[in-house]
Amino acid sequence: MEVLHVGEALLEVLNPHDEVVQVSVQQGFSLYTQGLVYRLADYEDHVTATVQDLVPAKVVFDMNNPANSSCSCDDGLMCRHQIAVFLAAYSKRASVRLWIDRWKSKQEEAEAPIEEETLALTSARDVLEQKKTFKRSFSSWKGYIDKTFDRYILKNKTMPEYMLDRMWGSFNQKLKEKAPIEREWRHLYDFVSLYVVLLNCLKLIKSDPSPKVSLSFFHDLASNSAEELQEIIPSIGRQAQPFAFDEFLEGIKDEAWQLLEGGSSLQYERVDFYRSLWRYLLKKSAWRSKEIKRLEEALNEKHSEAQTASYQIALIHLLLLTNQDEQAMELLGGLQASASPFLYAWLQYSIETGNEKRAALFIEHVIKRVNPFLSALVSYYERTDFVRTFSMPIRVFCQETKRSDLLERFYRETLPYSYYEYSRVLFDREEYQKWVELQMFSGETLTLTGNESLKILQAKEPSLLLPLYHHAVLSNLEQKNRQAYKAAVRYLKKLKALYKKLKQENRWDEYIENLSVSTKRLRAFQEELQRGKLIHVE
Repeated sequence: MEVLHVGEALLEVLNPHDEVVQVSVQQGFSLYTQGLVYRLADYEDHVTATVQDLVPAKVVFDMNNPANSSCSCDDGLMCRHQIAVFLAAYSKRASVRLWIDRWKSKQEEAEAPIEEETLALTSARDVLEQKKTFKRSFSSWKGYIDKTFDRYILKNKTMPEYMLDRMWGSFNQKLKEKAPIEREWRHLYDFVSLYVVLLNCLKLIKSDPSPKVSLSFFHDLASNSAEELQEIIPSIGRQAQPFAFDEFLEGIKDEAWQLLEGGSSLQYERVDFYRSLWRYLLKKSAWRSKEIKRLEEALNEKHSEAQTASYQIALIHLLLLTNQDEQAMELLGGLQASASPFLYAWLQYSIETGNEKRAALFIEHVIKRVNPFLSALVSYYERTDFVRTFSMPIRVFCQETKRSDLLERFYRETLPYSYYEYSRVLFDREEYQKWVELQMFSGETLTLTGNESLKILQAKEPSLLLPLYHHAVLSNLEQKNRQAYKAAVRYLKKLKALYKKLKQENRWDEYIENLSVSTKRLRAFQEELQRGKLIHVE
């Protein structure tokens, strides 16, 4: 059931003359007006939320049958928490205060509830008529979205985040009322809406340093909008576009420059989306040529390091799109190592378009610049994640072009963060000598190497296991505890069997004798050697 219908139903069943009901509604309204309803989630047939009371209450409000609603407080049907959650959900569609007034006066025949700001609900025919009169132009759409965003969001920018979340729901509802019916136009409308929201958020973040503003809300909103736009834009670019779209594309182009401004704040999200705009939507040669000239002029002026990097990345991208690779690669050499994440999209694009020469140049550049960038990352996880992300397209390219040398150079340059990827590739290629060298270099224990790999190696190249087992013995001895000594003896037994298989018993005898002598002060280890029947004491 739609929340407005639920509101009408509750007006019928909640008796304003019942003292228990009066208390529930009054307390629920108080909780709602204090902003104590949070984590509100609207599903198809129910709403969930948490109400911050003396003890936090978790509510599931059934929209089809409110009598089936539940609350963790167990105070019975329509407790104050359920009322508060209902009012929070109702506020997204209509005026809560008017609903309360109607409940108090019990005006069953009153006019239907009205939208916030006393905007009347309209019939389906009226809605269609309004949509027809809503001019289809970028300026018209942008003007409406700007005005609505200002009304619902910007004018309330100092509100707590949970209140802004509520206003965001109301804002989206207003946008839906103006959405075109035709699929391709609706798709474009959704795109423009997100685009304008992103621009508004970026403008506020850049210009309003007031501590009263919920900047984290706008940062998250900008980041999420950019992510959604990235998901939508390829399909917008692929769909057949009527001539009427041209005016929209020009409007989108005219606003795109704002994405490059803002220093380091949300730089990756802004600039990466700028690149997608010029790749998927803004394809006219004249537009791209003009943008290249504008970027070149901007780079002749003095800017902050982050701002300069944004212009450089944008110019490199436009040069690549217009097949001016030589100039692009020249500029690429001047990029700071911190710009390395931007290389991924270019590398992927080069591979997708079959430009082997360009892809190889990007990989070479990554190999040269990757270590300074990795050093700047804070955690081991971030470094490993970066290497893993880049290794995927590099591996695909090297397999298709039989350039295993490039892949191996990348893995070697990014050790130890590429250890697992590099190890798997070497083993799959049956380059067992290099695989063993990698294990020795990394210092990983044989328990992490995997028994299956050791079994395969023992069957195909058993002699290569010798250095691994020797290394494992020494590593355990260095720990100097009984458990490690027992592990060392287990590896010694494997070594003994391996030397026997290789018919090198003399080498084994010499090795175990030297080991026994050199560790004679490690009494516990000597005991384990005897217990394992590896040495005999007269």
